[in-house]
Amino acid sequence: MSPPGNSSQPPEPVWGLRASLDRLLGGVLVALMAALVGCVVWQVVTRFVAGRPSSFTEELARYLLIWLGLLGATRALGEGQHLALGLFASGSSTLARWLRFVPPLAGVLFSVTVMLFGGTQLSRLTWQLSQSSAALGVPLAVVYAVVPLSGLIMLFYSASDLLETAGRRPATTTTNAANANRSED
Repeated sequence: MSPPGNSSQPPEPVWGLRASLDRLLGGVLVALMAALVGCVVWQVVTRFVAGRPSSFTEELARYLLIWLGLLGATRALGEGQHLALGLFASGSSTLARWLRFVPPLAGVLFSVTVMLFGGTQLSRLTWQLSQSSAALGVPLAVVYAVVPLSGLIMLFYSASDLLETAGRRPATTTTNAANANRSED
């Protein structure tokens, strides 16, 4: 929530988008995990009970794990659960205040160059080459599309973290509030 009378704050709906994205991404991750567990259970049942392993579940589980891993890392970045050095988070000197900009700037740089640019190139190349998976027949461009998608979401999270670091919005994420409550206990 913005402090009253602070006109430099962006409108609340801008930051509400982050909360909505968090909820949507959380729901997608739960669905992906449920599908992955179901897929692996089905593989085990067909292999050891029926004696004939399912032909597609191993490949499907692999692709679900790719999506789960990349979107999960994106959600972790959004919640501030990524690897961060205490050097960037503590101190009140001028240097320490400037060093706090390093993680979100690195996130922006990584998400644009590696995830967005590189992921788009990878997806486009596999689409142009008409590559598809062996068992499922799914175009690999669909599988690799999670890379630029994650990059776009990471860019949003890193940019909003950069604004937060610059003092443009208060830390109001649910995770930050939950972590504060845990530290008080």
